[in-house]
Amino acid sequence: MSWESVPMLSRLKGTGLTGAGRDRWSERSALISTFMLALLLVWLLARTFWMLVPRDEGLAGVSAQAVVTAGDRPAISIAKWHLFGNAPQRLPAQSNAPATTLNLSLRGTLADADPHQGIAVIADAQGVERAWRAGEQISVGVSLDEVYADRVVLLHDGVQEVLNLSRDEQTGRVAPLPMNQRGGAPLRNTAPAPGPGAITNFAPINVPQGSINWQQAMDKVGGSPAE
Repeated sequence: MSWESVPMLSRLKGTGLTGAGRDRWSERSALISTFMLALLLVWLLARTFWMLVPRDEGLAGVSAQAVVTAGDRPAISIAKWHLFGNAPQRLPAQSNAPATTLNLSLRGTLADADPHQGIAVIADAQGVERAWRAGEQISVGVSLDEVYADRVVLLHDGVQEVLNLSRDEQTGRVAPLPMNQRGGAPLRNTAPAPGPGAITNFAPINVPQGSINWQQAMDKVGGSPAE
């Protein structure tokens, strides 16, 4: 043995790497390497398995189509969602609707361009008058359906009936006597003088025969319902 090998052996003995220690270290290194190689082999086998398994192209195509369709579908307005059901469509008034047999009298109408927005003054059997708006229920099973200038359409138990405007105001009028045929002293105006701000140019309202045109009447007076 040379002189240089003596210190090397001394150093190996000092570190504890004797023959038995080197064997134990080699066994541990081999076990660790084997474990890592086993993990790598398992990963490669799993990857190869998923690559070889055929994919369901039908499901993949359906999923892709569903995504594209959902993205390209236009937004639907919430106004088109019938959240509270579909409103019943109104049918036009039947021209051959029969006259009503109800004990009601039509005294006046306020017709609108839309017959379902008008107002009518109707009197009952006792002569009590009341203004009704189209769509309101007059009595049980009877409602005001449509309003026209000379008639109204009632909905009686689901059947349309016509109530024509009363013609009582069209009865004959008594013509005034001429001045030369009147007896007695001439009449003179005993009414008090109009106060300040009074309307002096008031003329009688010419109510049309049949339908009462309230708007025309108020325009001629020069006022409004609020005044």
